[in-house]
Amino acid sequence: MLLLSLTIPFTFREEVVVPLGLSRTTELFTDKTLLAKWVVPGISSGNDSIYVVKAYPDKIALAYHVDGDDHVYDYLLERRREPQRNCVVSLVKVSSLWKKYIDSDPVDRLAYASLRNLHEFSNDSKKIYGFKINIGQATDSSYLFMTRQVPLALQYVQPVLLFDSVIEFANHRFMRYNGNRYMNTHPLQHGMIQVTVGIGMDGYPSINADDPVTFKKNAPGQQQVQLEFNDVFANVQEAYKAMDQYKRDHGIIVTDIPLEMLISPGYGFKATDTVSLKLITPYLTNNP
Repeated sequence: MLLLSLTIPFTFREEVVVPLGLSRTTELFTDKTLLAKWVVPGISSGNDSIYVVKAYPDKIALAYHVDGDDHVYDYLLERRREPQRNCVVSLVKVSSLWKKYIDSDPVDRLAYASLRNLHEFSNDSKKIYGFKINIGQATDSSYLFMTRQVPLALQYVQPVLLFDSVIEFANHRFMRYNGNRYMNTHPLQHGMIQVTVGIGMDGYPSINADDPVTFKKNAPGQQQVQLEFNDVFANVQEAYKAMDQYKRDHGIIVTDIPLEMLISPGYGFKATDTVSLKLITPYLTNNP
């Protein structure tokens, strides 16, 4: 009787949570570049391959071509909105207790290992976006900003002039500048660029209407998307693209322009300088 019970078929289900919407989760299967980053390679060398047979709105049929045979597994996708946008991916397999736990199929093990890898990959922002991205709280609650529109050729010169000016303004008015530096550059038409720099302040200074700076404050505990960047300064646009993708994937509604919070000392960076900064974007809520 014991041996007989080991051969009775059962339905086994293993699931993981992917912190992305349904369409983006589907892309992790259908985009060959993304698929290759998380699916477990074939169990032997040669012509083994893994590919999508069919993509349905709620199911991905993934084939593991091993030793000349196709082994097709259905990965079920279920969209969930609470407590946040995510997708549950399940692998359902009918098998006996014997085949599941004692004499398991090596390709079955490959399929389940891939499912677990999908969970690890999709929950690691460094792997999926190329940068460490998370949700945090704003460091500062008040800022002084200064903005200018200049020719694109001055994009690395103008921030220095603006930082010098806004820091001098704060010192002249005996305001408490705390050392935190922020900037943003935004391309315009006709070879022009808008440069905005800001400094963190302690307290809430009084600003006159005709002052050359603007004052901004955050609500206590203001949430923000934040990305860690440690690379050549000229590559910072790749970080902006990654953050934009992250916001789309998580349905984040932003409330302000993104800012580069400078971690490296100083602010006169050239395109070839290696810098550390935190790209931050305040946001209001998630759109499920």
